[in-house]
Amino acid sequence: DVRPLPLRDLAVVNVSVSGARVRDVLREQVPLLHAHRSRVSLVTCTIGSNDLLRSPNAARTIGAMRALFDALDGFPIVAVATLPIGAVSISGRLVNAMIRREAPPRGFVVADVATSYRPPYRDKVAPDRFHPNGAGYADWAAAFVEALDW
Repeated sequence: DVRPLPLRDLAVVNVSVSGARVRDVLREQVPLLHAHRSRVSLVTCTIGSNDLLRSPNAARTIGAMRALFDALDGFPIVAVATLPIGAVSISGRLVNAMIRREAPPRGFVVADVATSYRPPYRDKVAPDRFHPNGAGYADWAAAFVEALDW
């Protein structure tokens, strides 16, 4: 059961790093979360696309995602995004299937970004032609809002 958090009590801390892979999150960002564990109410996680972009090895990415899931166990609310590129490759589909299958039994919420971030993409991509722009991130945010039932 996911309950809304009172906005007046929230402090948003963004530990994301553009270009990070799952191993980077495990090495650099997860320790920051654990250092402040008592103050963390919600963890949102969108990771994996860079892993597949650099090496389309689904098995390696899935193994890394499982290690990440282990590292995030115990936080009050964890929302994990499916990969937005999940529909464009077999590897992406395999990783997304793993996320959809293995996150809920851990009590994690799945934000289905792969379903929410829909074409046409032309007006939703940043100048680097990989990351979303504001309109694209609005689609991502909608997936989290829906998943968290906020």
